[in-house]
Amino acid sequence: MREQPLRVGVLASGRGSNFEALVKAAQAGRMPAVMAVLVSDCPEAPALGVARAHGVEALVVDPKQFPTREAHEKAVIAALEERRVGLVCLAGYMRLLTGVFVKHFEGRLLNIHPSLLPAFPGLHAQRQAVEHGVKTAGATVHFIDEGLDTGPIVLQAAVAVHPTDTEESLSKRILDEEHRIYPEAVRLFAQGRLTINGRRVHIRETESMTKVARALLSVHDKSGVVDFAKGLSALGVEILSTGGTAALLRDAGVPVIDVAQVTGFPEMLDGRVKTLHPKVHGGILARRDLPEHMQALRTHEIGPIDLVVVALYPFEQTVARAGVTLAEAIEHIDIGGPSMIRGAAKNHAAVGVITDPSQYAPVLDELRKSGGALSPETRARLALEAFRRTARYDAAIAAYLASGAADFPERLSIEAERLQHLRYGENPHQSAAFYRPAGPAIGLAAATLLHGPELSYNNLLDWSAALGLLLEFDDPAAVVIKHTNPCGVALGPCVAEAMSRAKACDPVSIYGGIVGVNRTLDMGVVTELSGILLEILFAPDFDPDALAEIRRTKKKCRVLRLACHAADYPGRMRDIRSVLGGLLVQDSDLTDLDPEALTTVSKRAPTEAEMAALRFAWRVAKHAKSNAIVLTTAEQLVGVGAGQMNRVDSARIAVMRARANGLETKGTVCASDAFFPFRDGLDVVADAGVTAVIHPGGSIRDEEVVKAADEHGIAMVTCGIRHFKH
Repeated sequence: MREQPLRVGVLASGRGSNFEALVKAAQAGRMPAVMAVLVSDCPEAPALGVARAHGVEALVVDPKQFPTREAHEKAVIAALEERRVGLVCLAGYMRLLTGVFVKHFEGRLLNIHPSLLPAFPGLHAQRQAVEHGVKTAGATVHFIDEGLDTGPIVLQAAVAVHPTDTEESLSKRILDEEHRIYPEAVRLFAQGRLTINGRRVHIRETESMTKVARALLSVHDKSGVVDFAKGLSALGVEILSTGGTAALLRDAGVPVIDVAQVTGFPEMLDGRVKTLHPKVHGGILARRDLPEHMQALRTHEIGPIDLVVVALYPFEQTVARAGVTLAEAIEHIDIGGPSMIRGAAKNHAAVGVITDPSQYAPVLDELRKSGGALSPETRARLALEAFRRTARYDAAIAAYLASGAADFPERLSIEAERLQHLRYGENPHQSAAFYRPAGPAIGLAAATLLHGPELSYNNLLDWSAALGLLLEFDDPAAVVIKHTNPCGVALGPCVAEAMSRAKACDPVSIYGGIVGVNRTLDMGVVTELSGILLEILFAPDFDPDALAEIRRTKKKCRVLRLACHAADYPGRMRDIRSVLGGLLVQDSDLTDLDPEALTTVSKRAPTEAEMAALRFAWRVAKHAKSNAIVLTTAEQLVGVGAGQMNRVDSARIAVMRARANGLETKGTVCASDAFFPFRDGLDVVADAGVTAVIHPGGSIRDEEVVKAADEHGIAMVTCGIRHFKH
């Protein structure tokens, strides 16, 4: 079994900058650990916001809520144990811990202190250093015992004290060192390399770092590669390269050896064969710890390659272009690049692999600081990212080639990129993240956040529902969604008028809702929404004065810009949902009414005005949870009954909601997302004054339902399209 990462709990009372350093190190893969929870004794501590911003659970255990200090500490201990915390780190926690707490986490409790202990323990260490005129101050990571900053020391970092230093200037430089050594101490602990022996801490040595002596660079995306190669060359690294990359580096004055010179074989077949040679792959794949491998290299005069840098042909960008041909797509399938990437990633015990220009700077920085070596942790992290890159690449190729094949392949690969760690999932006890599928970004993933806090899991669900509904309309429209159901939908000559009507649909439920319009949002819309708390407000664009007013008056509203017209989206999309033990895949429900397929089944046919209203009602009903009944005019949602276990209850609720909101039901039309199984639901809306109804039809009791419509003088149309939504 794969060993689980260390779960770290952090106690903080203030800003949380050391906590943030730990989080960033963990999320960057620089330590085999995860930040499980941040616990604060202060409800206003900025550290809580830092935790939430990084997707870490933030917990307040307020001592004011407990009768004694011991009771408070027991609550903190219980919270940490509940989250299976293996290490507790103090990061500006302004409470002295009792012996009970220290004993409970003995050998698993670290602190960072802004002095070179044992000098200047306790508060104001930086001030004391300046006042005493010492030449050197610093930072110390130590285990906590029952004394005041007296526990065994893990790591220290010295900071020179300048004659002109103030407490503030010295504190800043010490804090920079704290941010460096605290993650390092946690990494050592997580690797099991710290042993406490009395008052001393022994750090066990690990495997030696791999020194990079020879690198192969072959990149399609040339951004940053010249500076990176110059940095490698300055460290004495021999550089091998191919084709255009080699020419670029040579022109920039970087010493470079052509791969063809190493292999003794020229590039051929229009560049299709460059690196597919034993003198390349042997140098990458040879295990340095096996004497027979190293002897084989010597026998065949193959030099080891310690770093592979490959940026693949841009297949994804190529097939995203309009009008690209199959031949063009095929020519942009990289063969040699993925082979070298996979070889280097497989042999990451000895070889580093870079697959993206964003990795150049941190790798070069580590090489400079370590005398030209990469740590095992860095090589492992780079290997993981490399395999992810080739997986995405292969998935994109398979998806493209399958686009003309079976709709539902026997095997389905889903590749996605994490865009955001979410604060929590549907509920606070559930973890969550937001991912974007591979390929061009559309919809929510392509939106720009203009104002407000980060999006939550439920925000994203509701926002997706609102966007789907808004895409139904070409005329100026406004929609309001609450818990993924429409509670306000309207059209108008402008979006301000549409917003006024949508708000009137349900003035209560709009509170805390998701609101979208499909035209540039102007001051007219802002005025209509004045005084209403919203979770999300989105539009294709915003007038500058309207956006400024929203920022001034709706501090916590998330304001987003994205495409809000159906023409901006593919004509066919897929829905993927999880079930216990599997995935369900279906075409998205993008079907619109076909006027030619409508059948009038009642004695009275709908008027032209009623037909326009039925089309509007049908589009809204499509986005309400089943069983769904909606009452509308041609331009406004009047009442909605959604998510009920039977259709007659949905009908009753639609009528009840309309009347509760002061809207007239007489003269409205009704849409049902599925057929009426009995006449009772129809009788309910008929009694409310509905004049026309649209539904799929197909019930064994259709004749009974049509008879009821005729009794009430209602025009009834069937469309043959069901819109269940679960």
